Amino acid sequence: MFFFRTIIFIFFIILGSSHAFGKYRHDSIKVYIFLADACRICQEMSPHIRQIQEEFRDDYEFTAVFPNLSSEVSDIEKFIKKYKLNLRFITDYDKKLTTLTGATITPEVVVWNELKQEAMYRGRINDLYSAPGKRKHHVRSHDLRDVLIHIREGREIESKTVPAVGCFINFADIDEP
Repeated sequence: MFFFRTIIFIFFIILGSSHAFGKYRHDSIKVYIFLADACRICQEMSPHIRQIQEEFRDDYEFTAVFPNLSSEVSDIEKFIKKYKLNLRFITDYDKKLTTLTGATITPEVVVWNELKQEAMYRGRINDLYSAPGKRKHHVRSHDLRDVLIHIREGREIESKTVPAVGCFINFADIDEP
């Protein structure tokens, strides 16, 4: 009887850990990182993006989104390689995902709940920049990291929106099919 209960207990642990994620389904949370290859702040933020993606790669699906027509695929591939980002990337020239998620700046991150079709967090990755051209010496607020930990632990997110600092997404260059 003890053996049978142990097997059932292990089954529920395995089932629970592979399908539960705090109070969210593990596979329903996506992390979209809006970038522009020519944006200096995106370039300088890349090591921070890489570090977060490496830390949370088993917990979340990360996707780099390049919404501006000026970001050509060959330039995006060079950017990804140069900054050693182990990220899947997509272009969003028609701005459908950009508009849906509410992103307006690069770099800006949107933590998206696929089941609810809503942003759980939208904003900066960290506080490395307080304004364009105003770079701090040290990061003090790790906004994205804190959000991902809160979600993983099933805790409420303290700030659902924190203004991002960077380059504007060009909504005038929408590529309509």
